[in-house]
Order: sequence, then structure tokens, then C-alpha cells
Amino acid sequence: MQCSDCSHDNPPEARFCLECGEGLVRAGVACQEPLPPTAKFCMHCGARQEDAAPAPEPPAQVDDAERRLLTVLFCDLVESTRLSRELDPEELREVIREYQRVVVTIIQRHDGHVAQYLGDGILAYFGYPTAHEDDEARAVRTGLTIAAEVESLGTGAESDETVHAEVRVGVDTGRVVIGEVGAGGRHDRLAIGAIPNVAARLQAAARPGQVIVGEATYKRARHVAEFEAVLVAAKGVDGAVPAHRAVSLTQTATARDSIADGLQTKLVGRGDELARLTAAINGAARGVGRVVTVVGEAGVGKSRLIAEARAGIDSEAFTWLRGRCHDRSIPTHYGPFADVLAGYCGISDSDAPSVRWGRVKDCIDGLVANGQLSEERASECVSLIARALAIDLDGQEDDHLAFADGAQIRHRTFAAIADMLIALTTWRPLVLELDDLHWADSASLDLIAHLGERAPSHPLALVCVYRPNHGHGCERLPEIAARKCPGRHVHVAVRELTPEDGADLVASLLGVESTPAAVRETVVDRARGNPFYIEEALRALVESESIVRDGAGWAVADSLDHIAVPDSIERITLSRLDRLSPDARRLLQTAAVIGRSFARRVLEAVTPPHIDLAVALQELEDGAFVTREYGSWDVQYAFRHVYTQQVVYGAILSRRRQELHGAIAEAIAELYPDAAAEQAETLAYHYTQTEHGERAVEHLMSAGAKARGAYLSDEAIDCYHKALQTLEHLPESPANDRHRARVQEALGRIHHGAGHGDAAAEHLRAAIDIGERIGVEEGEMIRLCYWLADVYWWKGDYARLCEIGEMATVLLADARDTVEEALVNQIVATGAYFTGATDLWRDRLKRTAEFLRDLAYCEELRPAYVHIWGMRYSERDMA
Repeated sequence: MQCSDCSHDNPPEARFCLECGEGLVRAGVACQEPLPPTAKFCMHCGARQEDAAPAPEPPAQVDDAERRLLTVLFCDLVESTRLSRELDPEELREVIREYQRVVVTIIQRHDGHVAQYLGDGILAYFGYPTAHEDDEARAVRTGLTIAAEVESLGTGAESDETVHAEVRVGVDTGRVVIGEVGAGGRHDRLAIGAIPNVAARLQAAARPGQVIVGEATYKRARHVAEFEAVLVAAKGVDGAVPAHRAVSLTQTATARDSIADGLQTKLVGRGDELARLTAAINGAARGVGRVVTVVGEAGVGKSRLIAEARAGIDSEAFTWLRGRCHDRSIPTHYGPFADVLAGYCGISDSDAPSVRWGRVKDCIDGLVANGQLSEERASECVSLIARALAIDLDGQEDDHLAFADGAQIRHRTFAAIADMLIALTTWRPLVLELDDLHWADSASLDLIAHLGERAPSHPLALVCVYRPNHGHGCERLPEIAARKCPGRHVHVAVRELTPEDGADLVASLLGVESTPAAVRETVVDRARGNPFYIEEALRALVESESIVRDGAGWAVADSLDHIAVPDSIERITLSRLDRLSPDARRLLQTAAVIGRSFARRVLEAVTPPHIDLAVALQELEDGAFVTREYGSWDVQYAFRHVYTQQVVYGAILSRRRQELHGAIAEAIAELYPDAAAEQAETLAYHYTQTEHGERAVEHLMSAGAKARGAYLSDEAIDCYHKALQTLEHLPESPANDRHRARVQEALGRIHHGAGHGDAAAEHLRAAIDIGERIGVEEGEMIRLCYWLADVYWWKGDYARLCEIGEMATVLLADARDTVEEALVNQIVATGAYFTGATDLWRDRLKRTAEFLRDLAYCEELRPAYVHIWGMRYSERDMA
């Protein structure tokens, strides 16, 4: 039964919706009047409910399935069959429920998504429905935590008995299609592809208590855990598959590795920003506190800038504490401060609550012993900080907190955390780095304001790092800091590198003074000044061997035209895309199909009417996905990064892409009817991506002719070759065969003009063969022979030139005093001259001279005029 409020499909016996809790109303099968869920007969018309045909399925909705990079975790309870024999079914049910509760809690703690319950197995996704930049690391942490925490499971609420339990966990990463599957009343959104199967097989290969991950997962998560290489015998795969066993989490983790062996980097284009940041930190050392806000897009180099500032100061003269927010669907209260305090107190996630409480108390007691904090404050600070760290107080909280309301506890928590941090400044200056504040909760932002107000009178540098995040409270940090800390606020905006700095970074990363121009231009153009994008693009080129070592430098070994988006960049992009509204996301997908830049009127023409175009476009502009371009008579937009367009485009299913390409082509043709020539390349591109091959060929030929007319030979050849490739997939027909002949002729003449004799002969001969097969009219065939003969003349192949002359003579038949006769005479005369048949040469030229002046001039007749003039000159007959 479908809920009328949220459309969730419920089982027939349900009285309330399982999704939203609304009461369910059953409709009479005959009259559709509302009925109680248990009604067997309709109280309005008397119809028997069971006799009616089953209700039809609801109309199909728009398929919003997508291609996606996903990390899949599969967890299974070990020896569940044994448990089913040893336990009463009720006890077994309680064990399974407790197992599921523990596992799901851990998955959700790391912002994973439980996709399916498969008996005693649990399938979880990391990267859907919300992607994160570190989904592989989250999955590995989740797997190890599950293996550690699923040790004993209760057998019921009334029993203190427990059973020993162990799990096996498999994790793998790769590309899948995620969408709705199922029929009737049961539908699920599942990942389809090899990756879920591989994760299940890795799980099956693990021993009890082990976590086995695939190669792709390991590459992106090797910084978060200790691993051992293993070989796994996977079903359906010949030989052993290399994998890795996650042994234990590392205490310190660095997600960034060097790009590849031999690649090094230096700080480029950040001299001013580094000087301002360092000056602010050194100012705090003199007892004058500072609040520093550092803002910049993802990958622009904020963390690197701060690392350089930290490396440039005397580490013995400062205490440097760092906390960061985590990308979670529900932000953690006091997230960055909890990170700072846990790190300072030496608390880890695996510690028992009593251990965590004790470590907080030990730290506070240490501050009291050193005279940095008063005894009066210590007790309350312990309770409040423990509460902020989500430690189960178990009755140890301060008695005064039992009577405090929420606002009072919040205010006193601010004071307690601030007191502890400021107490640390009495020993030596403190740099408090709070990172990723674009994910911060409101309590953390308010605490920053509270701490910033107290900073000026203490040797404290409060460094707040975040990305632009339209509508989020972090955007107000500079304004708040300037107001709370007047004269002591420093704002550092880390912007994209200039093209010159980008080129310097490329050279620095490759360890050479200069780089191949193709590499430099391609990487810098795609990255748009983003250092992380530059590094990752170069990493991908090195790992794919598109560029290789060449002595002391680098050389291009493969085409750079189709560089795949590095997975690391795709994750960043997906994590931002998943936060868009459905309308904005759908609009962005359509824009990505249009191209890197797009006209608003084209986008509007193919956008469903229920989407508010202005609102959705504004959301995309605010989110820095697209920018408005000026200087054109038409309203134009462009993707800020080519990688964004590629990621969005790549996520669309091929069938949906074809539909959009076709609709866009139709819209362009309708919107710009007087600019067909100018739009030829664009229309050709869109039709090529559809099933409308004939239209694609027509526009490719038009685009090729346009490029040929502009003497852009390479571009013209590319268009005609694409036309040939498209024609290969089209059925045989007279129209398609004529297109094939014309494309081959065009390619032959372009190659001939470029001096590519062999290629020209090949294409012109192909055009003649097609013409003979489909019966092209004689005049057109003679022209093809003329151009092929000219190719052979330039090649010095006079024997074949004469053969073409004989063929053309047969085609000419009885046509007299025509352009065609002049062309045939020219072919025969040229062959005769170079084979010593001077009488034939002279006869053919004289014959052409009899009627040449009566013909309208065309470029193909020019050689005839020249040769006749030459003949008469040689005979001293200039009349």
C-alpha cells in the first residue's frame, strides 16, 4: 500500500506508513472511496475487496540512475549456521538484532549508507547517497571498528548471557550504476556492477575478524591503516587476486603522497599569503592575539600554506594544536574543538568511556598543578569538556549541571573550553588551527566567536580555515572576527594560481626547468589555477605512462586529448554535487551535455518546465559550479572547471545522454535557424552522440566543408573521418553510399592539397569504387578520375595515370564539347606527354582548344589553359 503523503510502498497489512508514520487509507477497488485498512467489503458500494484485480503499479517515474565511483563494504557474521543450531530462535533473533545494531551504528558514525540486509550480511555504501573526499578511508575505518567491536552479542533483553561473535569484512572501490531495481511493491536503490560482487568475495576470503580490501581501496586508504599484502582466490577469476588485509588503524595519517617517484613540489605563487600568515602567528607570540581567516576553494593550497607557515616558525616557541571538521550528513557538535581536545588529551575512539574520562581529568589536573587553571574551575571544566567530547558521564557530572538548562550548559561549555585553551597559552604561545570549517556545526562557529573575543589579550593565534560555502555560517567568520577582535583580524584569501605560476608548478612537480608545451598547456588549462588539480592531473599522466622520463626531462608518450578525470578530483566534485538541490543537479547535468560553455536560451529550451531556471542557475553560481560569461550578445555560462563538467557528464547514463544530446541539437537548430554554418560543428557533435546517425553525417560534412573553406585541413580531415566512422554504423542505402563517396572524395582532395599522395590516392580510389557500385553519373565519376590522375602525376606514377585516362575515356562515351571532355583530354594528354606519346598529347590538347573558350571557366579547367598555352608556345603559335 502506497502512502499518500510520502509515496512509500508499505506491506498490505500496514496501518501506518513505515517511512513517515502517517495513517494509511485504503481505497475501494470499485468506487475508490476511502476504507479502513482491514475492510473486506466496501462500505460505500459493497464490492468485495479480494475479488478485484490487483491495483496497477504506479506510473514509472523519471529514471534518475547514475554512474558513480563507489566504495562497497560487505560484512558477514561468522558461523551463523552454528549459532542457529545452538540457540533458540528467539535468542538467535536477539543476537542478529544486536549484531545489526552494532554494525549499523558504526557505519552511520562514518556517514556510510546501509544498502541491504542480506540474512546476517550487511551491504554498505560509502560515496552514496552523499560522496566524501575520503570514502575509502571511511570504509576501512568502519571495517576495522566493526571487527573490533563485534566480540560478544547479547541473547535477549531479559538475559545477561552473551555469545562470542566474529565478522568477516570485504571492501572494494570502483564504478557502478546506482538506481532503482525491483518490481511490484518492492523497490530498492542498489549498485549494479562488479564491485559489490568483488567486495562479497573478498569478505568470503577473509578469516574471522579480518578486513580484506581491494587494490583500488588500498591505494586511497593506505594512510589510515597498516596493511599486509595477500592473495585471494576469487570465484570466477583465474588465479589469485592481489588484495590487502587491514591490520590496524594508524595513529597519524597523511592522505597526501608524492605524485610519483622523482616528482617533487615547492610552494609556488603564495609569497604574499605566506608572509601575512606568518606575521600574524609571530604577532601572537608577542602577546597580542590574532584571529586569522584563511579561505579558498578545495585544492587551492590552504593546508599547504599553513604547513609552510608552521615549518617556518620555531616549533619550540609555540604549542600548535589542530582540529578539523568532518564531512558528515549531521555535523558533530563542537567538531573541530572535540578533535583538538581529544588529541591534546590523548583520547582515541577505541578507548572505553572511563578511560576517556580519566584522560580529560588528568589533563585538567595537570593544568591545575602547573598553576595554569584554578581548582575552582577544574571540576566543572572536566564535566563540560567530557560532555563536549560525547563521553558517557555515568553520574560523574558536576551536580550543578543537573539543574542547568540547555542554554546555560552551552554558555558554560564555551567558557570551559576557552578557559582550558587559554590556560595553555600561559606556558607558551598557542596556535589553534581549526580546519574545514565549511562543515562546522553552529555551536563550533559560536564558540569560535567567543574565543575570538578573548584572543586579543592572550598569546593566541586562532587560525580558521574553510572553503567558500554559500549560505553556511563560515562565510560570516571574517565579519565576526573583525567585530569581535578589532584590529587583530587577518584575512588571507588563497586564490587560483596565475597561468604563469601554474606552469612553474608543473615544472617544479616534474623536477625540470622546462616541460613539454603540450603537457604544460593541457594541465594548466584544465586545472584553472588549482594546485591540487595540477598535481593530480600530472599524477594520472605519470601513472598511465602518457608522459615518461626522457633522460633528465619528460616526453609525451600518448595522446593528451582524452585525459580521464583523476579519481581524487572526481571525489571532491561528487561531494559537492551531492549537496545540490535535485533541480540544480538536474540542470547541471543538462548543462554538462551542452558543453563546457552553454547559452542560457539553449538550456532553457531543454529544461523541464517544473524547474525554476533562474533559481537553479543562481544556486549553481553561488556554489561556484558555473560562472556567467560576458561579452556575448547571448547570455552565456561556463563551467568553472572542465573537470566538473566531465564528472557530471560521466555520471549520466548513456541512454539519458543520448536523449539530451538529441534534444539539445533540435533546440540549437530551432533557436539559430540563420546560423546553420556557424553551428555546424556543434550540431555535428550532438547528433554524433545520438542514434540519429544520418543527421550527424550531414552536419559533420557541413562542418568539414566549413573548415576546408577556411584552409583548416586538420580540422576538416577530423570532421570527415568522424563522418566515415558514423557511416560505418549506418545501414546500406543509396543516400548513405552517396555520403560515403562524397566524404572519400573530400578526404582525397584535402590530402592531395596537403601533399599526402598515398592517402589522397586511397580515398579517391575508394570514392571511385563506391561510385561504380551505386551508379554515380558519368560527370561526377570523370571528375573523380581527374583528381586521382592529378595525384598520380604529382607522385610520378605515369602508368597509373594512363590507366585512369583509359577509364575516363570509357566513361566519357559520346559527350562532346563539355567540361567532362576537357578533363578526360587533360588526363590522357598528361599521360601521353610523360610516356613519350607526343602525337597523342598534341591531338588531345588541340581537340580541347576547339571548344575550351565556349565553356564557363572553373578551377578544374585551369591546367588545360596552361597546357594548351605551353603547346602553342612550343610550336611558336601564340595566336
